Amino acid sequence: MFEEIDEKKRKIEEKRDLPDKTVESIKEKLMLDWIYNSNAIDEFGFLNNNKDIRRTKLK
Repeated sequence: MFEEIDEKKRKIEEKRDLPDKTVESIKEKLMLDWIYNSNAIDEFGFLNNNKDIRRTKLK
């Protein structure tokens, strides 16, 4: 059982370090999504949002 756990842990650790470009891309996507969702709540209310994600990115 412990050998299986150790093997799974090793596989996870091998994939842990992402390239810097990938990390930056993920951060940018998350920030865009957070801004979009915040704008949807603040400006239009949660249920009647008519603003699309492309317009949010332009701000």
